[in-house]
Amino acid sequence: MQTKTITKLLIAMVLSCGAAHGRELNNPNKLPLCPKPDYSKKTDLERVSKWHNCWGVYKVELLEGFKGDVYKSEFRNGQIHGYAIIDLFSRKEKYVGEYANGAMNGNGVYNYADGSTYVGEWKDNKVNGQGVYTAANGDKYVGELKDGMYNGQGIFTYAKGGKQEGIWQNNTFIRAAKVNLPNLNSNISSNTDRIDIDRERQQFAEERRGLESQKIENELNYEIFAIKPQFDWVGIFKEGLAPVRIGDKKSGKYGFINKQGRMVIQPTFDDVENFEEGLAAVRISDSFSGKWGFIDKNGLFLVKPQFDKVHSFSEGLAAVRIGDSETGKIGFIDKSGNFVINPVYDGVFVGFNEGLAPVRSGPWQGGKWGFIDKQGKFIIKPQYSQIYLFKDGLASVRTGDFFSGKSGVIDKLGNFVIPPQYDNWYLGFEEGLADVQLGDNKSKQVGYIDKIINL
Repeated sequence: MQTKTITKLLIAMVLSCGAAHGRELNNPNKLPLCPKPDYSKKTDLERVSKWHNCWGVYKVELLEGFKGDVYKSEFRNGQIHGYAIIDLFSRKEKYVGEYANGAMNGNGVYNYADGSTYVGEWKDNKVNGQGVYTAANGDKYVGELKDGMYNGQGIFTYAKGGKQEGIWQNNTFIRAAKVNLPNLNSNISSNTDRIDIDRERQQFAEERRGLESQKIENELNYEIFAIKPQFDWVGIFKEGLAPVRIGDKKSGKYGFINKQGRMVIQPTFDDVENFEEGLAAVRISDSFSGKWGFIDKNGLFLVKPQFDKVHSFSEGLAAVRIGDSETGKIGFIDKSGNFVINPVYDGVFVGFNEGLAPVRSGPWQGGKWGFIDKQGKFIIKPQYSQIYLFKDGLASVRTGDFFSGKSGVIDKLGNFVIPPQYDNWYLGFEEGLADVQLGDNKSKQVGYIDKIINL
């Protein structure tokens, strides 16, 4: 089968998913609209848990790493199930296609942040089946894939000329062979709950004629945007305010809005951080010669711009640097801008938490990390190649070399609660368990431990 023919068949598969070359199908099955999310709930999943057999639009607000993502899709039992348009703004990626039980299953199109695109079959959120992967540089693979890699029959065409046709294993070309891909002759979805493809394609054609003159907001009985798009960049809300930028990254200015979208602190700053403990770090002038200070929620400077780098306030103190990143020194100031701990340290990780702050003595490469108290005294002397904040009385640390060392967990006396024997850099406990890695990334085995080292 020639690559050109296969590509035509893949376009048909895209049409069956409701999207081709940027066109999207909005509510193809004409399901009733979902009710408004239950914003009284404390998780995004709980807010839509009652959505069933309906078409809904939801913007993620709570889940870290996914905030701002927008889901337009069919729902069943509180999960995405059926046709979906997923805008992953947090990663600058997008998926249009079929879902089942909250995961990508069936045919779909995924646009990656690096400019590459995959069109084809999915199973449980992984590329599995037959499809076309087009790299940002124009290289193209048409064929069988498993777990996101070329596995089975496939044709790889290089953008600069030439191709490899035959059998592949884990992205490696094994041998030449004539490729036959029967699934690409059919648009049959693996999701048995989806309507048949012919009907879906017909509905898509009908919808497409009027799609360009419609906006999804006009078809919903509630607004998708709490604050309409009007800024060139936005951050997350903290303490009731969110940073926004007007203009491009190089010359634009930053200010702060409230949850009604009103600009409460005018965009006059060249860089900003979120509000923490009532103050926000802001920079005046460019990143090379500019200085950082702190403003209150009225936009007034409580600490004048005078530092070369700062961290947000935590437990009443903020880490600040005087000098450049290589030779400068770090200390801690109070909310009046006075040094409580003199600038004598070479590095800091965030700031204070549970009464201790991770600081570094020595250069970034080869220096050692330890913990100080709020008087600047080392409670745990510098001895680690990497450390993290204390949480619930425990902190992840790494001994030996940064790359080849081992990670463990210490208490506030510096005693190892979990010996340094794991290869992943960070051991963080969530709900009583921490994921761990044994071996390097090529031969690794992963699992979970509890706080008494039961695997």
